[in-house]
Formats: sequence, structure tokens, C-alpha cells
Amino acid sequence: MTLSTDDSNPVLLIVHGGAGLPDRPLIKKSSAELSECYTVVCWDQRGAGFSASRAPLLLDIMLADLKAVVLYLKEKYRQEKIYGNTVFCAVLP
Repeated sequence: MTLSTDDSNPVLLIVHGGAGLPDRPLIKKSSAELSECYTVVCWDQRGAGFSASRAPLLLDIMLADLKAVVLYLKEKYRQEKIYGNTVFCAVLP
């Protein structure tokens, strides 16, 4: 899900990182103001939210998935940096 009033705004990636119910209704409601300053992108990691996966969740796979999403967003929105919050922020370039 993407929320934005202007796709040229900086991209804010919100990662659903745990098992459980999807957080879309909460994100949609709480990100209305953020979407005026950012392009808010919500992404469910494997096995979280709306993503279903029975494969083992290995750190290498999870990091590769996140890196692929970040690279995709950089290209799609022509941004050098993608902002966000996830436990993997410290290990990604």
C-alpha cells in the first residue's frame, strides 16, 4: 500500500516485521498527515501481515528481500535514500 499526495516526496518505508494481523487500517489512519510530506510505502515481510510464507525465515533471505524492496523504491521514485524503520536498518547501505 502506498499513500502520498506527491510522488516526488521522500519515501518512507514502513515494514510490517512480525507475525500477526495486517496493520494496514492503523497505518492508513495514522499516516494521513505523513503522506503530505512523504510517500509512505507499507511492505509486509514474508510471513507477516498479508504476506503468507511457509518457508523458513532466515536472516539472509529477509535481508535480501528488504534490499530488493529498497532498490526497487529508489528506482521507481528516483530517490537516493529511502527512509524507514525496521530492525534491519543498521545493516543495509
